[in-house]
Amino acid sequence: MSYKEERKEKIREQYKNARSLIEKRDLEIRPITVTPMSFNSKDVKRVCAYARVSTDSDNQTTSFELQKEAYKKLIEEHENWTFVDLFSDEGITGTNIRRRKGFQKMIEACKRGEIDLIITKSVARFARNVLDSLSVQQELSQLEPPVGVYFEAEHLDSLDPANKMILLMLFMVAEHESQTKSEIMNWSIDKRYELGMFIIPKLLGYELNADGKMVIVRDEAAIVKLCYYLFLNGFSAKAISLIFQELEFSRKDCLKYQWKESTIKGILTNEKYCGDFCARKTYTPNYQDHIARKNKGNRVQYYERNHHEPIVSREIYHAVLKLIEAHRFTSSGYTIPILQVVSKGGLRGFIPIDRHWDGFSVQNYIDACSSVSECNQKVKRVPVFPEELSGFSEVNQYCFSEKTDMYLSINKEQFSFNIPCMEQLPVENVCMYLHPIFRRIAVTKANESGRNFQWAHRNTEWSPLPKSIKGFARVLFEMMDWDINRRYRIRGKTITQGSEKAIIFDLSRSYGLEMAYSKVPEIDYEGEDFILEYKDCSDIACVLSKNALSELEEQIKEYRIDGYIKHGKLSGN
Repeated sequence: MSYKEERKEKIREQYKNARSLIEKRDLEIRPITVTPMSFNSKDVKRVCAYARVSTDSDNQTTSFELQKEAYKKLIEEHENWTFVDLFSDEGITGTNIRRRKGFQKMIEACKRGEIDLIITKSVARFARNVLDSLSVQQELSQLEPPVGVYFEAEHLDSLDPANKMILLMLFMVAEHESQTKSEIMNWSIDKRYELGMFIIPKLLGYELNADGKMVIVRDEAAIVKLCYYLFLNGFSAKAISLIFQELEFSRKDCLKYQWKESTIKGILTNEKYCGDFCARKTYTPNYQDHIARKNKGNRVQYYERNHHEPIVSREIYHAVLKLIEAHRFTSSGYTIPILQVVSKGGLRGFIPIDRHWDGFSVQNYIDACSSVSECNQKVKRVPVFPEELSGFSEVNQYCFSEKTDMYLSINKEQFSFNIPCMEQLPVENVCMYLHPIFRRIAVTKANESGRNFQWAHRNTEWSPLPKSIKGFARVLFEMMDWDINRRYRIRGKTITQGSEKAIIFDLSRSYGLEMAYSKVPEIDYEGEDFILEYKDCSDIACVLSKNALSELEEQIKEYRIDGYIKHGKLSGN
């Protein structure tokens, strides 16, 4: 039991024992001489009371216990009243009755004919929503027998026709008061955030010290690091949640912590683990339903870097975000790709394409290509026709297309190859390469090092298999300055070296572009060795440095969690 719960329990015990101790004290109670109740209280009635407080603070706990004790005493003092029950909601807002379980339970008892009268402290305690208040009041009055509500502070009975207009006005005032409080609270929170005084929630891996600062909880931080380590090594969020359930990891204030897939995703995307703090990620547009919405620029947001000590480095955190983004385009168990370039041979300067990954920029590809190529990076765009031929139009090359021509079709969603491509390269799995300076795509048969995919299948004849390119499409369309809403077709040609074969597609001559192209030299493939040898260019891409993951692994070893991996207790999807 937490410290707050212990304090609240002590308060409850004090009020439970108060009546038995009252006789020992010199306390005189002087009752009023005239009852303020306007209804006929001589009839035998089955009476219940309803009590509510809107927060779970100690002061509200005191108010809550006082209401319960007062209503029990009031009902017991009337001989013609039969006490049914005391219904209550603690720490629940009054603007939405659907969240108040005690209130709903009381209404159901009224519908079953178990209650004739409800006593509550005030209109505001009953409900702070005009529509809810009126609908409930009308529903209760139409029951057989009708159920009345007595509002003690206002001395009003809901069954008295003379009180209908007064109650309507009071319901409206109560609702307006809630709206005003909501606006004041939001203003107060904004002023706190402007001063960097953030409301810090409970968070796995951290606790608050005496100064209200976030400090690392060593055992829990190890769980967070393991979560990042596993994800960067290809484990999905769902697989990690199952692993943590099996290992029975816990949190300091919650022994039975629920390791759901959403919980793991929340850890992986929480900027607090890299030492930053983002305030007002969500907001509540409607003070009545209290449903939180994601803040997409609807409210002012506050972001402080280096707010507290990080559990993982910012480099690792951003690498995970890139990997999560790539997961939108592929299945689970996906790891960060390594940027490589063919260092020699006929495809020198070509870079293997990962069609799911958009974590590398156009400049990353150009820098990687330039590391082994002597090509000029500043490619000039020149008109197709010289100036003296202006006024003439070029006959589109696709007007003369034959059924044997090879084509690659690309849009922002997917790409596909036609059957002649498959007949020239009769394999089911291939690997794609990009030359970002010459602006060409090459396709070869699958190899052990590349990001391979199935481009076709064959039963009696070849059938194309369109594939998603959502990840890489952003980079490709940006590099070629293509219209994202158009579809492009590129004619291919075959190059061979011994028994090896590749298909080259010149992107600058694609159908759908304006009448301009990149003036680049032709590649001479004759006499070149076709063996693919790669150079690692991950240092150019700067997605995740070589020592970042090993550093995280060392931290995991320090917390003695690596044994779960070494002994085969964990396995990826």
